[in-house]
Amino acid sequence: IYGNLKKESVDAFIKFLYTGEADLQSLDNAKDLVKLAHNFKVDDLKEIYEKMLMTHITTFNAMELLQFAIKFESVHGLKEAAFDALKK
Repeated sequence: IYGNLKKESVDAFIKFLYTGEADLQSLDNAKDLVKLAHNFKVDDLKEIYEKMLMTHITTFNAMELLQFAIKFESVHGLKEAAFDALKK
């Protein structure tokens, strides 16, 4: 799992650990940051980026995000939001 992460994602994760600040500019890194937060049990960060992903769900990416939410045990509404998008 860690071999495919972007350097920017790892840097953002470390920055959050030290400062508590999340970079909400980069949707590209959001999935990486959910993965890192899930694996290292950083629930605050996981919640921030799950909510960010929820605002970008479309009918085109809903299935992918639903599978992602299931794999990384979403508890902040991502799974439900993706499922709702599929029902439309």
